[in-house]
Amino acid sequence: MIFTIHKVEQGEGYDDIGRDVWNHFLDMLVRARNRLWFGTLSDVARYIHGRVSSIVQCEQTHENELRLAITTNRPACDRDRIPLDVLVQVPSCWRQVRFTTADHDTSQLTVRQNRVRAKVLPDGQMATIRRTK
Repeated sequence: MIFTIHKVEQGEGYDDIGRDVWNHFLDMLVRARNRLWFGTLSDVARYIHGRVSSIVQCEQTHENELRLAITTNRPACDRDRIPLDVLVQVPSCWRQVRFTTADHDTSQLTVRQNRVRAKVLPDGQMATIRRTK
């Protein structure tokens, strides 16, 4: 869902809203901030295009490791490097994993309902999900 607001006050203008509606909207955003992603319209559009045009490759290299990569049919440049959220199903015995990107950035992730959520750049580089518990 994308919200754009042009004017916050009563009067003439395109899609103007009252200050009380604006304040209520901001309060709702604050309460839900851990479940929302905020970005410029340009970033959101690139993210949506990346989600639609990407291909995910995933393989299990051995019993405690998965490797995945995301490629896109769109030429990449540095300003397009917006990571995509990926929800990967892992074996039911996995409880915690170490996620390592191609740039060797590492994070510990908790498995929930046999799934792990990670952020992956659609650059074709392999990332690794390794079982730690």
